Amino acid sequence: MGRKFKTEREEIHQYLSDKKNMKSFINELHNYLRKHMKGCKDNNSPRHPGCAYDRKGPYTFDALKNFILFCHKKRLQWTDVHCFFYDDDMGQRCVCDCDFLYRVFIDENDNMVIKDR
Repeated sequence: MGRKFKTEREEIHQYLSDKKNMKSFINELHNYLRKHMKGCKDNNSPRHPGCAYDRKGPYTFDALKNFILFCHKKRLQWTDVHCFFYDDDMGQRCVCDCDFLYRVFIDENDNMVIKDR
């Protein structure tokens, strides 16, 4: 019998509040996204992993497809994990796989940081 999903938001918050767990989670997520995201090309930038989400179009959860699959693989409820990646100053969440890959990182003090868009 497989492990049970961690459905309690508090349990996920406790898990990700530990700097070692957060660093590991972000590193594993970045590796997973680089491996599974298809390449996209911005106007004049080189090809890079991207989700092809059009910020001007209607939003769908397809933009988070790889993040959701990664959380499922880690046996974590993606909606609870997603709520953890909220920038209080900007009031923005990561809305697509690209945000997780290019905006979320661990700084030199092992703190999770979300870069501006």
